Amino acid sequence: MALYLLDSDAVIDHLKSRGDMSRYITRLIHSGNTLCSFAVVLSEVYSGLHHGDVPAASRFLSSLSFLASTPAIGEQAGTWRYAFARQGVALSTSDTFVAATAHVYGASLITRNAKHYPMAGLTLAPP
Repeated sequence: MALYLLDSDAVIDHLKSRGDMSRYITRLIHSGNTLCSFAVVLSEVYSGLHHGDVPAASRFLSSLSFLASTPAIGEQAGTWRYAFARQGVALSTSDTFVAATAHVYGASLITRNAKHYPMAGLTLAPP
């Protein structure tokens, strides 16, 4: 089965049972795929949670595999951010870390914010 990294928007949509994204994530889970998270996504999700939503979010997030940060991820994130800035494209540090984590681990990135991830060679899902 495949490896998928959930962007924070995908996690939030799933937690709120929002339409197509939540159904897509549920299908991936039931198909035996590995869904992942990492520190930046956790930070983004928890920074927007209302107190009452924390238990359900914690249960879901703890069910995901956790990808550790590495020097290669930091280097790739910085390289992309630098290269795109020279082209006049401002990418956030957190988005470049999300993209670099997916890239280094060979995971497809589940997001509905494709415009945040213009990096060549990055696999975005849903297609």
